[in-house]
Amino acid sequence: MIKPMIENGRLVVDVISLTGFVPSALNGEIFAVMFSNGSYEQAGLKVEKVEVADRNGTVYDGEKARIAASALLPKAYALDQNSPNPFNPSTTISYEIPESVNSAKVVLAVYNIRGQKVITLVDELKEAGRYSVNWDGRNEAGQRVSSGVFFYRLQAGDFSAVRKMVILK
Repeated sequence: MIKPMIENGRLVVDVISLTGFVPSALNGEIFAVMFSNGSYEQAGLKVEKVEVADRNGTVYDGEKARIAASALLPKAYALDQNSPNPFNPSTTISYEIPESVNSAKVVLAVYNIRGQKVITLVDELKEAGRYSVNWDGRNEAGQRVSSGVFFYRLQAGDFSAVRKMVILK
């Protein structure tokens, strides 16, 4: 979300990302300013302040902001072990899409011990970043699954990984 406003004759732009990153498809350009009556040189536009805040509220500025922003994006695909494991009644599965990817088709599905799909948790395009999804131990029909061993598989671009989890009741 980009929120421009004028304060004391100055353009102030807040760029807010609830997912914790600015899409890499922007190639370093977060927003553009267009001048209806003149040019950049005539306007005398200059950047006075740049700040980046992480999810914990720590604010970075200047060169630290550039470094902090790039540090927020993962460097490689990853599928983390669910937590808690074993679990009852729900668990969280986290995964990462690397900064080198503009966007990737992501499918995260849960399978039973027989290899039958229980539920698809994610099936959409995702941009670079860290993601988490909660599974409440229910199948596609909304019914609670029985105790036992389950597998979850992440497919994103050319990346694929599988992990094991256990439901205990």
